[in-house]
Amino acid sequence: MVKIQAQQSIWPVSVFGLGFMLLIMGLTGVASIQETRRIHQQILSVEDSYRHIENLVEGIRTDTSGADILRRDRLLDSSAANEDYARQLRGLRSKTSVDLDKLRGLRAQQESKVLERLETALREYWDATVAETQASPVKNQTASVRDLFAAQSKRIFAVTEELGKLNEENFEARRRELSKAVENLQNDIWETMLTALCLGAIIASASIFRISSLEKESAEYQNATKQAEKRLRQLSQQLVSS
Repeated sequence: MVKIQAQQSIWPVSVFGLGFMLLIMGLTGVASIQETRRIHQQILSVEDSYRHIENLVEGIRTDTSGADILRRDRLLDSSAANEDYARQLRGLRSKTSVDLDKLRGLRAQQESKVLERLETALREYWDATVAETQASPVKNQTASVRDLFAAQSKRIFAVTEELGKLNEENFEARRRELSKAVENLQNDIWETMLTALCLGAIIASASIFRISSLEKESAEYQNATKQAEKRLRQLSQQLVSS
């Protein structure tokens, strides 16, 4: 009977402690999985944004270079119709405008000044290109015109180079933030494991102490029972003798 009472005293505390520890570990595990997924999605988003911006910037450079080639071909081929070159240049300008609009939606607000300078440089370049297609090729072969277009092209490439560097810096900053988030997640997991180990040690120590106390009490009860039985036998013998 004493042993049954001891088991009934131990189990509620042990079950509650172990259940609480498992609950903490389970909730922490679920939270860690969700945080891992969130960080993974952010990493993918940062990489996609970086590549998208790089492609847009490279597209603007390519279209500008293509316009320079078309201008050169028009100057070398005096028999070609201006309308063909004008149509191709309008297509390149439209594509550049679309890429620029996409860049506005992807870049941070603090980089708007760089985009404004790029927009201004592109507008001046394409306006000059349109004016060039409306003039005679001979007139466009002057050194001043060539220098003007060369300067405008260099300006566009300089601004796109600046955008590329800003994109690289932003990517590195975001990568450092995500690395810090991963490090914090690892620290949280270690803290949870240490907490679970400490809690488990406390529960085990309390259970061992309680079991030891109950075993001691049980031994005392058994000794008392033996003494009572011995005393009862002595009294029975005395009674029989009497």
